[in-house]
Amino acid sequence: MYNTNIRQRFGLYLEIFLSKIGDDLRKIFEDEVLLIKNLLEVSDIAFINKNITKEKIKSTLENKLDKIQDNLFIDREISIPYNYKIKVKGIIVEKCKFMKSKKKPLWLVFENTCDLADDVYVMFKKGDDLRQDVITLQLFKIMNKLWFEEDIKLKMSNYEVISTGYYQGLLQIVTHSETLATIQKEYGGILSAFSNKPLKNWMCKIITNITEKEYVNNFVLSTVAYCIATFVLGIGDRHNDNIMVKKVQS
Repeated sequence: MYNTNIRQRFGLYLEIFLSKIGDDLRKIFEDEVLLIKNLLEVSDIAFINKNITKEKIKSTLENKLDKIQDNLFIDREISIPYNYKIKVKGIIVEKCKFMKSKKKPLWLVFENTCDLADDVYVMFKKGDDLRQDVITLQLFKIMNKLWFEEDIKLKMSNYEVISTGYYQGLLQIVTHSETLATIQKEYGGILSAFSNKPLKNWMCKIITNITEKEYVNNFVLSTVAYCIATFVLGIGDRHNDNIMVKKVQS
C-alpha cells in the first residue's frame, strides 16, 4: 500500500478481502493493527535524542508500555501477527528492553492467554526490510521439505517472521538458546573460537532431557542443513553473534 504505483489496485484487493472475512476475523486484524501502531510509537523513543541516558530511555520505555498495557489490554486478547493462534493478554513490562544493535529493535515479552503456556517473546524491528527474512525462511522450509521427502531428516529449527509495513515487522525470538559468541566467551575466553572445548563444555552442562549423543547428532545435522542452505542462497553475516545454539531438543 505504500507503493503509489500499485496502491489503487491493492487497495481494492484489501477492501474486498475485509468485506468478506466476517466480523470476528476483522476484529483480530484490527487489534493487531492497533498493537503495531502503538509499538511504532514506542520504537521511536531510542532515536528521539542521542544524548539521552540509558536510564531515561528505559524509564520512558516502561511508561509507554504501561500506557499500552492499560489502554490496549483491558478485557482484550490480541493475536500475535505472525501466528493468529497465539493470543496474549498483556505486556510484561519489566522484561522488555531495547536491544543493542544499530536499529535498536524492541525485545518484548507478552503474557500468554493460556496460563500453562510460556510467555511469548517477540522482537519488533523498525528500519529493516523484513520481507528478505520472510522469503529466506520460506526457502529454508522448502529445502527442509525436499530433504525430508528424500528421507534426509536434518534438524532445521525455523522461526516466524512477518513484515507488518514498510521497513517494519515482528520476529519470533528463539528462547532457550545462546549465541556461539556468548558460549565461547563464557567457556573459553578470547581464543576460544579456535577450540571446540567451549561448545562441548556448554553442551555437557545444559543437556538434561536427552542423551549427549542425541544432542550432538541434532547439532551436527542442523549445522549441516544451515551451512548448505545459507551457502546456496548466498547469505553473509554468519558471524558468531548471529549463530545460535538451542538449549533443548526442538
